[in-house]
Amino acid sequence: MRLARGKRIFAYSGDTGWTDALIEISAGADIFIVECYSGYEPIVNHIDWPTLKIKLPLFSAARIVVTHMNDSALARGRKWKRRD
Repeated sequence: MRLARGKRIFAYSGDTGWTDALIEISAGADIFIVECYSGYEPIVNHIDWPTLKIKLPLFSAARIVVTHMNDSALARGRKWKRRD
């Protein structure tokens, strides 16, 4: 989903597995909120950290916020660094 007001753009993934449509949705957004439900294993209709980590360079949003994290993502999040 993309919402715009003037020149400001908000983009949001909602619950989804990886799709290249996310690249277009996030393109040029001021903020892109993307879910990353799992820290390790793929889960149907959700993005996992290993997939998101590989795809992050494809996003051109000014700021990316990760949300909708389950326990494994939260536990891994405590260990994440900006480049991890």
